[in-house]
Amino acid sequence: MKLTLKAKLITAFSMVIVLAAAGMGIGIINLGSLNANVEKITQKDWTKVELSNDFLKLVNENARDNFEMILAETADERSEINAQISNNAATITDQINQVETMLYAAKGKELLARVKETRTPYVASFGEITRLLEAGERQGAIHVANTIMVPSLREFIGAIDAFVAFQGNLMNRAGEEAAVAYSASRTMMLAILALAVLVAMGVAFWIILDVTRQLGGEPAYAQEIMREIAAGNLDVAVATRKGDDSSLLAAARDMAARLREVVGEVTGAVRNVASGSQEMAATAEQLSQGATEQAASSEEASSSMEQMTANIQQSADNAAQTESIARDTAIDAEASGRAVTKAVGAMETIAEKILIVQEIARQTDLLALNAAVEAARAGEHGRGFAVVAAEVRKLAERSQAAAQEISGLSGDTVKVAQSAGEMLTKLVPDIKKSAELIAEISAASNEQNAGAAQINVAIQQLDKVTQQNTSASEEMSATAEELSTQAEQLQAAIAYFRLDEQARNMALPVSGVESTPIPIAREALVSAQV
Repeated sequence: MKLTLKAKLITAFSMVIVLAAAGMGIGIINLGSLNANVEKITQKDWTKVELSNDFLKLVNENARDNFEMILAETADERSEINAQISNNAATITDQINQVETMLYAAKGKELLARVKETRTPYVASFGEITRLLEAGERQGAIHVANTIMVPSLREFIGAIDAFVAFQGNLMNRAGEEAAVAYSASRTMMLAILALAVLVAMGVAFWIILDVTRQLGGEPAYAQEIMREIAAGNLDVAVATRKGDDSSLLAAARDMAARLREVVGEVTGAVRNVASGSQEMAATAEQLSQGATEQAASSEEASSSMEQMTANIQQSADNAAQTESIARDTAIDAEASGRAVTKAVGAMETIAEKILIVQEIARQTDLLALNAAVEAARAGEHGRGFAVVAAEVRKLAERSQAAAQEISGLSGDTVKVAQSAGEMLTKLVPDIKKSAELIAEISAASNEQNAGAAQINVAIQQLDKVTQQNTSASEEMSATAEELSTQAEQLQAAIAYFRLDEQARNMALPVSGVESTPIPIAREALVSAQV
């Protein structure tokens, strides 16, 4: 992961701070150890030695007072000395107890126990001497002092001296430990300080190399190059190391080169813009003239389309009336077809009824014949019935003949009606087809009318657009003049940058290319007029 300059500085100072904090922490720890040793020496070891020396003095003082008490002549002197000895003995006991509370070494506790142990016979001998003196036996007291008290005192004092010597050794050893701790602490802090200095120097050298590598050179030189480029001097020579493509100076070198190309291209483009603006003004003038001619042609076309629209509207009205008549005729033909169909059905029904009548006449003839036969058999009595039967037979024969005639006429009429119905059936689709064709003609006429109206509206809009084009061409001419002015201003602004001769020569051919006006607008106007 590539670190930024900020991250590198933070990392470097963090390392130095961590090392300094580590050195300070170790120093504080060692100082705490030294303080603990000094506190132990001053508050415990030295106090124990001092108390031991104090009660050693009191022991010697009591031994001296004891001999004075033996040599005292009066009881009051002995009593006074005895009281002094008792007070010193109580003080010795208190001091021994204080020393005992301060002990932490097993050897020291053992030596103090020896002190207390050797004190017991000494105190006992002192009591015996006091008792003998009170009894008036001075020689016995002297004998006890010389044989018991003095040896026990020597042993008691020897134990005290051994205890004091041990406590002195403890003090010396604590002092030596403090000296060793101080020496180790000083060595450690010096080592950490040296390491911190080396790390700081290494990090500083690393950051200097990295910053120099990123800049590509000294900061003052990079600042001078940037000022030259900011002042418009794109021809400035940037000195970079061999193979340097990523430093700030390399980027400034590439930027100056690219800016020389861009400024050269922009200079050429500005000149072309100035030339193009003049050509645009000429083209705008041609466009304005063509738009004027197109406006006149649009007005003529609009007048012709209005007349054509009126004619198409008249044709559409006539087609609509014809469509209405054809639709009514088709409806009447359908109604006639339905009436003929009903008539054919009625005639067929009549023919069926006539057949029934024929059958009735035939049966009536048979009955009349049977009645005549029966009348003949009856003789004279059946003669009148025979006359009636003969008349009925004649009437039946006439009815049958009339029914046959009516049946024949009905058959012919049915055939004629069926033929008429078939003709009407064939005629109705043709009439409907004619009505549909007339409707299509009417719809086409309406569409033509709508299309003509739209064309008329389009021509009117074209007229408006032509007028707008005329105004736009005038505005374009003004815009071309303004563009030419702005091109001159831009060229003056680009002149701020200083280019070498080669870059200026690269820009000149671009402006020297002549471009001819493109006659697209003029050709469009002519095609619109045609």
